[in-house]
Amino acid sequence: MFVALIYFNFIYYTTGFFAFVIFAFIASVLFRTLANKFAKEGDRPDLYYMIFIGSFVLPTLIHMLFFI
Repeated sequence: MFVALIYFNFIYYTTGFFAFVIFAFIASVLFRTLANKFAKEGDRPDLYYMIFIGSFVLPTLIHMLFFI
């Protein structure tokens, strides 16, 4: 039973991690497309993109510190 518990936790956490990575990749591609599409003349859409990536980094670090 102990081995089954370790195996379940491994599958559970790795599945969640890969789901998050796939979600972040799809969301970043979508956000980059939208930022480039709606950028005005003289605007820097990469700043919007960096803000989006930063909004993923801080919650991820907090989650890693408190829940792992």
